[in-house]
Amino acid sequence: MDLVVLYRAEEELKKAKRTLERFTCGPYRLIPVKREGVLGRDLNRALELSDSPIVIFMHPDAIPSPGWNKALVQALNSSESTACSGPLTNIKDVPQSVSRYADIQSPDRPDEVAKILLKKYRGCCDQVKFILNLCAAFKREAIEKVGGFDEELDGHLVDLDISLRLRLEGFNMAASKGCYFYFPHEEPIDQEDPYPLYRKVSSMLTKVPTSQELWGIKFKKGVWKGEITKKTSIIIPVFNKVEYTIMCIESVKRWTYAPHEIVVVDNGSTDGTSDHIPRKGVLYIRLPKNRGFSRAVNIGIEASKGDYICILNNDVVVSPGWLEGLIEPMELDQTLGIV
Repeated sequence: MDLVVLYRAEEELKKAKRTLERFTCGPYRLIPVKREGVLGRDLNRALELSDSPIVIFMHPDAIPSPGWNKALVQALNSSESTACSGPLTNIKDVPQSVSRYADIQSPDRPDEVAKILLKKYRGCCDQVKFILNLCAAFKREAIEKVGGFDEELDGHLVDLDISLRLRLEGFNMAASKGCYFYFPHEEPIDQEDPYPLYRKVSSMLTKVPTSQELWGIKFKKGVWKGEITKKTSIIIPVFNKVEYTIMCIESVKRWTYAPHEIVVVDNGSTDGTSDHIPRKGVLYIRLPKNRGFSRAVNIGIEASKGDYICILNNDVVVSPGWLEGLIEPMELDQTLGIV
């Protein structure tokens, strides 16, 4: 059995080793992996370093109940279709929140919490819709079957993504009701930015269910709060600087998830803009001479078909979910006319 600790600083690793020596039972091989960037990529690096059929990931800051690894493996082996298992935790508003199972007065005392849980649930586990990856046991063959962790996702979105893909392949996940992890620095899942994951799920499923239906959680912001269906016309007036325009268009295409169209109005550029931009899959309007910013915007609006209008400079590179963040306030408050 391989036990992976993903850490950022040496002090984190030292703390994790002390925790493991105190609370882990039986033989195991420790694989420390230093975080280098995106979580999905780091998890796959860890899998490459392991050759065990069962791999356990542990957050360096977590404090587990005694014998935690044995409890996770027992839950993992509860059925052939179980791909991963995890503990109950102090993280709120998730299916594995300990508050759903017992009245806990001191969640920061894992040993005391475990005693309460073991009296009620020794050897028991529940099927859940997702597992927190950094305190979980996985069957290697199941992870490999679904293609590993998504290397474009980070944070808890990695947990939700791998859990969904495993379920779509017929696997299930188990929460060990006699195992408990305390996280001193609780990171609420519902505060994550869901846009990157929504985009992926929308490409996997014909109809995207709510996050409550998919994982039993509800995001407090973003697309899953109320999917945007109206189209936005993104008007980009340009004059030369074709390299900026290309970067702008590529970032819009990559990081815009709501329905949209891109309208580029060329104010008579002389640097090859007319050779490159029409091939970018946008509505391209070329003016014979520079008519000025305002006139170019108006011409773009006249040619557009969206319900919303977004005016964007060509020297802008957008970030994930940028357009949804602008539109959502207007979706929620019909008195708003500009954001």
